[in-house]
Amino acid sequence: MKPPENYKIEIEARIQEQIHAEVTGNIAALYDFILPAIREKRERERTDEPQLTINSITDFSASIETAELEHFQITEFHPTSELYGSNPAIKVEYSVYYNERTKASFNSIWVKYFGQWYTTALGKIRIPNA
Repeated sequence: MKPPENYKIEIEARIQEQIHAEVTGNIAALYDFILPAIREKRERERTDEPQLTINSITDFSASIETAELEHFQITEFHPTSELYGSNPAIKVEYSVYYNERTKASFNSIWVKYFGQWYTTALGKIRIPNA
């Protein structure tokens, strides 16, 4: 089943927002991209959350000077997903060129929750120093 065209546009825009937040070092915005239910669960289960995740995001973002979305494709669409509270879920493949030399490929699930798309995991990689 194909997703509505506006879903593709919305998710691609969210990924572009995420990339912009990575480049500008907007850690709070990056943390907010994670599905609220996942953030809340981690915070209940771990005494070092949210600081553990925020530290990881901070380390990643500090290594980013430039980033450009290179590829974007929806690979699966579920109009309702029991796993994610009966909300629409979409699996996305995308690649980003970081610092004009490192290509990173991601497979991620995005969930529409109260009208906004959230990822189930931020893809963080280690970017070699310049």
